[in-house]
Amino acid sequence: RVVVNDRGATRFFDAAEITRFWSSEKYTLFVAEGREQLTAEPLTALESRLAAYGFVRVHRGELVAVPRIRTLSTTDGIAEVELADGQRARVSRRYLGALKAALGLAGD
Repeated sequence: RVVVNDRGATRFFDAAEITRFWSSEKYTLFVAEGREQLTAEPLTALESRLAAYGFVRVHRGELVAVPRIRTLSTTDGIAEVELADGQRARVSRRYLGALKAALGLAGD
């Protein structure tokens, strides 16, 4: 689960329903229930905790659910994934090899 403190209430979200986390300032954001949610849990902590559920780092500020990736494309040397819910995340060269391995494309 992912925890969000929202106006005095603590809300819980099932990580299996989230496709992407991204950093913004000191918070981590994700989309759930049709809107952006903020959690104080750092991306690094989420990466460690959610790796067993298929989440991988694709950029310094991006974590995505590999099972929810629909497309990996490269245009003008810039790699990007499109997720099942239509969100897009840029993939840095640093993480591209690990992502391809997670997708079963290690030889490509």
